[in-house]
Parts: sequence; C-alpha cells; structure tokens
Amino acid sequence: SGSVFVYQPDPFGVWQLLGKLTPGDAVAGTVFGDALDVSGGLLVVGDYANDERGIDAGAAYVFERESGFWTEKAKLAPDTLEAGDQFGLAVAADAGWVLVGSDNDDDQGTGSGAVYVYTDTGSGWEQVDKLYAPDAAVNGGFGSGLALDYPYAAIAAKYDDELGGNT
Repeated sequence: SGSVFVYQPDPFGVWQLLGKLTPGDAVAGTVFGDALDVSGGLLVVGDYANDERGIDAGAAYVFERESGFWTEKAKLAPDTLEAGDQFGLAVAADAGWVLVGSDNDDDQGTGSGAVYVYTDTGSGWEQVDKLYAPDAAVNGGFGSGLALDYPYAAIAAKYDDELGGNT
C-alpha cells in the first residue's frame, strides 16, 4: 500500500528518521507515496491508484506537523472522481495551499487532465478551484507534474502535442 518516511537533520547535519507515515485507510494495491511534497509543516501525499471512487480514481492525503509529529488531517478525493482519473499522480503544497493533479480527467476530453486546488480554511481542507489547460486536448495529460511556490504554480501536460504528435 506504500509508506512515507520522514527525516530531519540534527544540529550536526546527520539525518534522523522522524517517522513512517501510512494513510489511516491503507489497503493493498495502492501507491501511497508515489507523489509527495512538503512545505513547512504541511505534507501532501498522492495515491493515484486508490480505488475508493473507482479503479485508479485516486486520492491525496494531507498531513500536518504538530508538536514534532505528523498527523493525517485530510483525505482528498472529490465526489466527481471517476475510474481511471489518477487523481494524486502529482501533488504540490505551499503556504496553506495544495494542488492535486488528475492527468487522466476527462472533463475537457478523454485524458485531457485537470488540477484541483485546495486551501486550508481553518476548519478543514476545501476545494476552491479546478484548473484545465486553456488549450485542453484529448490525452494531453494536464496535471501530470506540479510545482507550487505560492502564488505561482507550474503545471505540466506531459502529452501536449503542440509541436507534433507523441511517439
């Protein structure tokens, strides 16, 4: 089902294991930890093979550091997910914001992709937007890679064929 090991250097630069994280609802056959990002006291972990909303619909988990320990705060998996969406294939976190890629989302065409935007409202994590490529195309894979340095986000579309077909 996958795990995430969290390390931190001591004052002498020697990296020490702080803990091993697994989701509270871990099951065999998922890929928890295939994508992850950490920013300050925020850690987001993708699991694009989570089957709760359909085979490989996906999920992402938010952990926060509290008193030196990492605690699972949220499981992100919108009700609109469908089998094969691969939500959680890419994730990014910064300054109370989380992006989750779903490179096989079909809203703008088969496999065109999407990125879900979440923020910490103080009472939980809330989806506030869903982004699509402005030139969304079938099998474009928008959301296949993410980087976030709030207020800037970079979103990859690994199969975009602007300059010709994929081979």
